[in-house]
Amino acid sequence: MEEYNFNGKNILVVEDNKLNLEIAVAILNELGCHTYTAENGLKAIEKFSLLPVGHLNAILMDVRMPIMDGIMATNKIRCMAKQDSKTVPIIAMTTDYFEEDIRNTKKVGMNAYLTKPIDAHILGKVLQNIAMSEN
Repeated sequence: MEEYNFNGKNILVVEDNKLNLEIAVAILNELGCHTYTAENGLKAIEKFSLLPVGHLNAILMDVRMPIMDGIMATNKIRCMAKQDSKTVPIIAMTTDYFEEDIRNTKKVGMNAYLTKPIDAHILGKVLQNIAMSEN
């Protein structure tokens, strides 16, 4: 994990499972990220809309959640009029690896796909390649 240093980077973690949320936040904090959290897709949309344009470097989005799942939330974010809604990297997270989920994440414009439990090194690599390379 030492090879990744994301000091000053801002990540929104969207996860309904408290333990998974705590793990993701702990990993991101260890990588130097500042984190925001939301427990479902509806809350994620609200947080994204309230943050300044360009503030978030990435969104980690659970695919399967109650109230609003990650696919629907990503679709709504991508359709927003906010300037960075189409460009903010959104990384799907799920415990189950289903081809349908992967197809759906691509359809709505998610940039990458991670399985849970989150592996710190893989997360760092994905963030480096997708979310942090341009910022």
